[in-house]
Amino acid sequence: ALIAPSARSAGAFLQPQSAGAYHVTLKVTPDTFGANTFIVTVTNAQKQAVRGAAVLIQTNDLDMDMGVQSAQLKEIGASSPGAYATQADLTMAGHWAITVKVLPPNSQQFVNTTFKLTATYQ
Repeated sequence: ALIAPSARSAGAFLQPQSAGAYHVTLKVTPDTFGANTFIVTVTNAQKQAVRGAAVLIQTNDLDMDMGVQSAQLKEIGASSPGAYATQADLTMAGHWAITVKVLPPNSQQFVNTTFKLTATYQ
C-alpha cells in the first residue's frame, strides 16, 4: 500500500523511513495539539522485528523555539514485536520535527531519523 505524501490517515500520522541499516516507522495518534501516543516500529534490513532496542524520540516545534523534549519508549512486547510506545505532548498545533533515535541490541551507536509532521487542533 502506498502512503500519500502527506502521510496522514484518519487522525494519525504514519510514515516509514530508513535509519542506517534499519527501517523505522513512526505512528502518532491522534496527531493533534496535546497528548499523543507515539509508536515506533523497528525492523532490520531483512524486515525482521528488532527487539530489545533502546528507542527515544525528540520533539522539536519548528514554528517556535521551545527547546527539544525527549521521551523514552517502552517495548510493547510479544503482541507487537519490534514496536515501542510512549505518550508525549505536542504543546502547540503546527509543524514539528520528530527525531527517532534507536540503539539496536548489542550496538554502541544510535541510528537516527527525523520525521516532519503537522499537528492540528482537535
